[in-house]
Amino acid sequence: GPNAAGRYDPSLAVLTLTLIAIVWYTYHTYRAAHRDEPTLIHCGLEWPSEGGWLRLLAAIANRSPRTVMACVRVQLWIDDVEVPITPIYDGQELIRLGPFEALQGIIAVSKVELKFGTARDSNQYAGWKAAKAVISIRWTDDLGEAGLVDPKYFAATPSQLMAPLIGAENLSSQFDSIRSAIRPLAAKPSPAIRIQA
Repeated sequence: GPNAAGRYDPSLAVLTLTLIAIVWYTYHTYRAAHRDEPTLIHCGLEWPSEGGWLRLLAAIANRSPRTVMACVRVQLWIDDVEVPITPIYDGQELIRLGPFEALQGIIAVSKVELKFGTARDSNQYAGWKAAKAVISIRWTDDLGEAGLVDPKYFAATPSQLMAPLIGAENLSSQFDSIRSAIRPLAAKPSPAIRIQA
């Protein structure tokens, strides 16, 4: 064994190297077998036609085993006029999504008034010809990872439901008239963001 004079002991050196090798092997075997799944956020928009009311269904899904805090911005234009959106869909509030949880919310475009238990559509967009929408998401997860979901572009006409646009030609032909009005989310959140439970 070792002594105060510090004489080299080959059996202690072998034992130390063996312990280091076992710890290193165990750590890397564990990491290979228990890989962390990446945080995946999916989003989409639907344009339901039932009842003739103009409304969007925004769907956001956390496809990971982590809890995610997300800011969602949906911008909608009816005949190239931007429609005001509630703060939760304007990137002003944080939405908490648990592991493998999804959120689907309705964005009312035409006003629905409730009087004496009846609903009436006071649609100021009657006769609309084209709708365009952009959805983008900024998120952070419980491990401190953060990311942006690239903006997704959608278009609809009265005869065609909301559908995603793919390809540069489609995007430029549909969104040229409103390109300067598109406001994607910034990489860093604003300090004024409120948390939605």
